[in-house]
Amino acid sequence: LRAVIDLLEAQQALGTLVYLRIHPIRPFNDKFGSLKFAKVRPSQKGAPDLIAWKRKSYLYAPQPISFAIEIKSPTGEMSDDQKKWQAKFEAIGGRYILVKDINSFLREFAGEKDG
Repeated sequence: LRAVIDLLEAQQALGTLVYLRIHPIRPFNDKFGSLKFAKVRPSQKGAPDLIAWKRKSYLYAPQPISFAIEIKSPTGEMSDDQKKWQAKFEAIGGRYILVKDINSFLREFAGEKDG
């Protein structure tokens, strides 16, 4: 996650994209000062870790490309809620990237699948 965010930060500084880190569960302190987590809204279950919008020019008009980015360990699997969210995002034309290592992210986000 840190390597992907570092890459997105660098590209955002260059003006080629903007990104947002998603925190679907909100931390808070209860009346005793203990750290608790608010429940996620049902519509946000399965939301990805990051969403990015990258500028891509087609003909004479820039067209943003929307990416949802889910980070998993090399052996990690997506939950059913994540798969449902992915299907909804792709149905509206977004690109969903499941990242298990930085090289797969680079191929999907910055490389050959971008055109």
